[in-house]
Amino acid sequence: MFQVINHGVPSELIKKVESESQRLFALPTHEKCKVLRSADRATGYGSARISPFFDKCMWHEGFTIMGSCVDDAKVLWPQYYQGFW
Repeated sequence: MFQVINHGVPSELIKKVESESQRLFALPTHEKCKVLRSADRATGYGSARISPFFDKCMWHEGFTIMGSCVDDAKVLWPQYYQGFW
């Protein structure tokens, strides 16, 4: 474990990202699966791509964002997606 300091990212932005992440992962699994990352897609909900290299199940979930995630956020929160992006 390590901690990066003096990176220049405002603490308010970090708090907002943490808050939106908690909101995302608090959704029921069937809701998160609406934006499931498929084989032809680099972004969305699912397990990390490294997991096929391990023989044991990895108990984790993730949401990959590259560029804008507005489309995924609109699927998850049609009325309240603005906070996520």
